[in-house]
Amino acid sequence: MPSSNTVVSVDLGGTHLRIGAVREDGIVEEVEKEGSESRSGSTTVLGRVAQGVRRMAEKVDARKGKIVGVALGFPGIVDCEKGIVYQSPHF
Repeated sequence: MPSSNTVVSVDLGGTHLRIGAVREDGIVEEVEKEGSESRSGSTTVLGRVAQGVRRMAEKVDARKGKIVGVALGFPGIVDCEKGIVYQSPHF
């Protein structure tokens, strides 16, 4: 398979953490799903996110893809320009 630009996408919910690799043509190459452990505290949750992104990056690298970005989605009130989460019901 030829190399392609890929975004690692993270969906962080109160119950599950989903991490995927999405090519620039919209094809979802890979998806992982695991518990988000939201009640374990922010350090644990962020650690799980970081580990998942690393795992997905290794998979993208193995197929000779190029990561051009990481997207993070979660419920709540966010100021994207300032990078501040004002309120999130699960975290």
